Amino acid sequence: MYARALIRSQFATALVFAIGFVLATVLFVVGLTLIPDEGYAVLGVPVSWLLLAFGVYPLLLTVSALAVRAANRNEARFRSLVAGEGAAEGYTAGGGDEGGEKS
Repeated sequence: MYARALIRSQFATALVFAIGFVLATVLFVVGLTLIPDEGYAVLGVPVSWLLLAFGVYPLLLTVSALAVRAANRNEARFRSLVAGEGAAEGYTAGGGDEGGEKS
């Protein structure tokens, strides 16, 4: 039961971040198309290239770091639920292949 909830929450997290990234990227591309390439350059580099280098890639890194953080938080909640259930049944975390020992 808990594993299904974890899978659903991980899928929802991934979907939200993917949709957010796609929307941000589409808005960024639309913004780039509004800037003409002729005449706009910094140190000989077109502004569209600079926006790509310092706009999309940092966005990608930020979204991916936030997605990993959210996924880790989901897994930590799952572990706490499973650990709480085991403690309620009289199991403690311990060595062995069974995952715990009955107290």
